[in-house]
Amino acid sequence: MARVVWLVGGGGRNVDKYIAHLPEVKAEIRLNAYKGGAKAKAILARHKPSGGPSPHSRITVTKGDKLDWFVNLDDPDGAAMAIEFGRSGGPGGVATRGVHAITGAF
Repeated sequence: MARVVWLVGGGGRNVDKYIAHLPEVKAEIRLNAYKGGAKAKAILARHKPSGGPSPHSRITVTKGDKLDWFVNLDDPDGAAMAIEFGRSGGPGGVATRGVHAITGAF
C-alpha cells in the first residue's frame, strides 16, 4: 500500500501545519476567539443583574503558546463550573440552571 505525504515549503513541512501557521489563518482564529468572547460576555452580563453569577465572575480571552486562543469563564470564588453548567440541589441545596456563557457563545 502506498503512503502519500504532502509536504510544502523549503523545510518540507506537513500541509496542515503549514496552513495553520499562515498569517490569515492565525488572524481568523484570533478573531473567532474575540467574537466568541464578546458573545459570552453578553450572555454572562444578562444573568448578573438578576442575582445570578458572582459579581466577580468574568469572561477573558487569552492567547496560548503558538496557535491557540482560549475563551475562559473566570471566577475567583471557584464557581465557574457551576455558573456555566448549573448545579444539582444536593442535600438541602437549591438546584440552579447554568448560564452557558461559553457553550452558548460557540
